Amino acid sequence: MNQPDLVAALAAGLASFISPCVLPLLPAYLSLLSGFTVKELVGRAQKARLLGTSLMFSGGFTLAFTVLGIVFAGGMNFIGGSSRLFGQIAGAAVILLGLNLVFDFIRILNNDIRFIQKFAGKERGHVNAFLMGLAFAAGWSPCIGPILASILLMAARKTAVGASAVLLLAYSAGFALPFVASALFFERLSPLLGFFKKHGNGVRIAS
Repeated sequence: MNQPDLVAALAAGLASFISPCVLPLLPAYLSLLSGFTVKELVGRAQKARLLGTSLMFSGGFTLAFTVLGIVFAGGMNFIGGSSRLFGQIAGAAVILLGLNLVFDFIRILNNDIRFIQKFAGKERGHVNAFLMGLAFAAGWSPCIGPILASILLMAARKTAVGASAVLLLAYSAGFALPFVASALFFERLSPLLGFFKKHGNGVRIAS
């Protein structure tokens, strides 16, 4: 596994986190995970619960993304994913997905499927937070989907399944680290989060 691939995957995870499909909903996600209201998220007494549930949520989507990467890469390698032709097709697909993030011309990719909503209103706890993480990874959003698809295509080019798993772990870390940090320091990060929300279009173009 070369370092540029890992850096790209980590950056893709961060881009997914600050995307307009996730960042504006961060208070709602934290509230749904912990059972606290948005106003209560700034209290110090809630930090332990927020840390636990955010870690379990992150563990859920990390597991799902990694397994997805292994399965996808294994399947692509079976049909010749390491070939030069597949690399050219995958490269063209990544360029197309990138252009769509900017110009939004593939309307079918705007469909938003979030299975996480199925867990709303259920008993709060670490197990439910983990399941919500799995459900989050199983969904599709217009911002995260194309970025994740690009990382999966990168993973499919790896001849070793382990390398594909590491790539998806790096992507998950890029998403999980700022998510957990936001849970712990929600009040301090509010101005920074507000900046990214205000410049959502710029985030999409940079992604």
